[in-house]
Amino acid sequence: MKPDRLSDFATYKEDDMYRIDKKTGRPYDPVTGDALKFLEKSSKSKQPFFLYLAHWLVHAPIQTRDSLFLAYNCKKMGLPFPTDPGQWKTPGQNNPYYASMVGTLDWSLGKILDFMEATDDPRYPGKKISETTYLFVSSDNGGMEWAREETTDNAPLDKGKISTREGGVRVPTFIKGPEITPNVSREIVSGLDFYPTILAMTGAPGNAAQNARFGGVNIFPYLLGQENEVKDTSGKKRDILYWHFPHGRPDEIRSAMRAGDFKLYKNYLTSDYSLYRLDDANGNRLDWEENNDLSQKPEFRNTFHNMVEKLETFLKETKAKPGYFNSRSTKEIAGKNRVPSIISQFYNKRTREATVTF
Repeated sequence: MKPDRLSDFATYKEDDMYRIDKKTGRPYDPVTGDALKFLEKSSKSKQPFFLYLAHWLVHAPIQTRDSLFLAYNCKKMGLPFPTDPGQWKTPGQNNPYYASMVGTLDWSLGKILDFMEATDDPRYPGKKISETTYLFVSSDNGGMEWAREETTDNAPLDKGKISTREGGVRVPTFIKGPEITPNVSREIVSGLDFYPTILAMTGAPGNAAQNARFGGVNIFPYLLGQENEVKDTSGKKRDILYWHFPHGRPDEIRSAMRAGDFKLYKNYLTSDYSLYRLDDANGNRLDWEENNDLSQKPEFRNTFHNMVEKLETFLKETKAKPGYFNSRSTKEIAGKNRVPSIISQFYNKRTREATVTF
């Protein structure tokens, strides 16, 4: 929005790309509009369709074209309508711009669901598209807690986007469709699982060589109730996930591993590991906040060493590169004195060889 987020709100003007709908009072959302056009076209064909809808919401810049909805959220939060377009400083989940973005995303999903529930599927007479279609709804990461302004709060989870902590990687996922019984699950699932699951749903073979190396698993049998837990390709319960994040904020340069109830971190900045137990043996929430480091507790010694061995094996097998300090950085960073200094560097354009002396 230009020149700032309190200008350029959607209007009723015919040449406005975000023109307000007179019936709903909501501005036009291009991403939602394109998705609905695709669904409208697909619904008239007897061919199956696949829609991947990746929103601009919720993401920076934190703003909304919908001035009425912004006013609504301000009133709901007991806040005056903003007069300064600058950074929002009220902590917690009290940013009306962000609330409006989340609400618009919710509205968009509602538009998609309404269409699916009202539209006949020509392949299956008497059935609506909602009855013959699988729908996945998920986030790619937790909320951004440390943008240039206060946006949201992932409490009780620690940290958020750009972190392997629970606030960054634990997100809700919804899957609905034919023969899926409504239920709440605590199984460990990853976005990596969507690909092999969709292959199974559609009967598509995929690429055998790629499938053999892929980290995701097919959760379709679990969704249909044919299995009571998510299993890996060997038929065993899949309860291990890995993350590798060797960059970003200094205190977030980590590799991580989830194994059942436990979460292990390899901390590159301090050259050590930390261990947390998220749930107890009965599956009840225990330490989602990741406050209690168990790495030095004698009773968890075997768990700790086994997880360290598995994580290090994974990092070695995948040739994962660690984070590196920038020797020319002017910031005071712990461990910087161990970084080699660059004495000289030269690039030969003819031979395309680079020479660096440390």
